[in-house]
Amino acid sequence: MDERQTRPATSAKDPWIGATLDGRYRVLRKIAEGGMGAVYEGEQIALQRRVAIKVLHAHLARDADIVVRFRREALATTQIGHPHIVEVLDLGEMDDGSLFMVLELLEGRDLARVLKDEGPLSVARAAKIVVQVCEGVAAAHAKGIVHRDLKPENVFLTTREGDSDFVKVLDFGVSKIRDAIDGADARTRTGTALGTPYYMAPEQAQGKRDVDHRADVYAVGVILFRILTGHHPFDDTSYPMLVLKICTEPAPRIAEWRTDVPRELVALVERMLAKEPNDRPASITSVRDALLPLRASDAAPALTGAAPRPPARPRCSSRAITRPLRWPPPNDAPPPKKRKKTPPRRAASQAARARRCSPGSRCSACSRSRSSRTRSPVAIPRCRATPIRSRSRRRAIRSPARSRRAAETAADGRG
Repeated sequence: MDERQTRPATSAKDPWIGATLDGRYRVLRKIAEGGMGAVYEGEQIALQRRVAIKVLHAHLARDADIVVRFRREALATTQIGHPHIVEVLDLGEMDDGSLFMVLELLEGRDLARVLKDEGPLSVARAAKIVVQVCEGVAAAHAKGIVHRDLKPENVFLTTREGDSDFVKVLDFGVSKIRDAIDGADARTRTGTALGTPYYMAPEQAQGKRDVDHRADVYAVGVILFRILTGHHPFDDTSYPMLVLKICTEPAPRIAEWRTDVPRELVALVERMLAKEPNDRPASITSVRDALLPLRASDAAPALTGAAPRPPARPRCSSRAITRPLRWPPPNDAPPPKKRKKTPPRRAASQAARARRCSPGSRCSACSRSRSSRTRSPVAIPRCRATPIRSRSRRRAIRSPARSRRAAETAADGRG
């Protein structure tokens, strides 16, 4: 082995820690590890600059396709050269075939960790982060490079000039490079799906060959959906069922999880998650342009033109009582009015009139009222007997039977 490439014999856990690569880089500690390799913090010895070193796993170094992807990541990232794309500084290979890539060292958290720690983000912060993602991805598209594996784990938030949400897009390992800048056929073979299932566009999940920049538009839409809701639009424990949902089911609405998202942002996400590529925004730049005004939406809600929406109606299976019950139920109707009792004297006079005005009587008022009942709906006047003018007159009016008894008594007295 070249003396410039040494590994310490004292490290039983990780043979790379303490190693010197190509006589120029010293490996200090492990930062993370993935399926293809591990990332370490290292030092560029000549400049005494801290760097990140990505080392391909030794058993994968024998896979020609993996080696091509690893080299492609370095070439694609270097060709883009954008502030929102992680910078690749060097690419090397050791005697045993192990590949390593030297990148700028970033301090901060990836977006997946931020969402896990903080949950869904505000509309303004979501717009601010995704605008930067779009700018980095747009630079890649301008070079003919499709990322194809955009996800929160590949969106890194670091601090630049006081901004703690400065975005760096990582990992172009499965990128599709137009015109094969690495000298090999960089197109995906038919039937092979590369990417992370939750963020794959339908055409990408089906392994189609004609995957273009609109697959990245879809993936950014899924990222934006997850930032706002904390959920993936499609989820399943089975990979075939997940792909089936992505390809056939309509995306759920953001309003099912939160109601403070402006309507124009909801509509934008729905377009980005369209099944057909032609139904999505034409470019990632148009997505960025739509998000720019929303970066200040929290500070000035009037700019978005969207007022807070009423809470979404719960489904029948999850409807809950939101107010305490009262028993018995409250009766808000006013109490019924009490009927006034008729004074005794007035009641007696009314009864007297009723006796005088019997059905067979010839009271003029009653006869007039009866004849008018069928003619007009006006109120019927009360029956009034002829008033008696004096007490003497009242005595003169007697019933026939009483008069006969008085006459007979008088006759017996004369005899």
